[in-house]
Amino acid sequence: MSITKVNAGPGELMTTGQAAKRLKVSIQTAIRLFDTGKIKGFVTPKGGHRRLYAASVEEVAKAMGLATSSASEAKSLAAQGTGESRPTRSRGRTAGPAGPQ
Repeated sequence: MSITKVNAGPGELMTTGQAAKRLKVSIQTAIRLFDTGKIKGFVTPKGGHRRLYAASVEEVAKAMGLATSSASEAKSLAAQGTGESRPTRSRGRTAGPAGPQ
C-alpha cells in the first residue's frame, strides 16, 4: 500500500497520536480519517509517518461537536507529544516469597 499525500500548506503539525487524543478517538481511527482524506496532512518521505495539519484536525473536531480549542492549545498539543507513557514490564524474577524454607 503506497499512500501519497501532498502538502496542503504550512502550519502546525500533529502526529496521529496527538490527533487521536484531541479528537478523543483511537489512533487507528485518526489514521483512517487521514487515509480517507477527512484530515489533511502528508506522509514523511523517508519514514512513511503521517503528519497531520493541526488546523485540519480542529476542523474535524468542530464537525464532531468537540469544543474547539484555542490556537495556543493546538500548538501546545502539537509541541508536547501525546504525553502517554507505556507501562514497564518486569523482566526476570519478581520480588516475592522465597520458596520453601
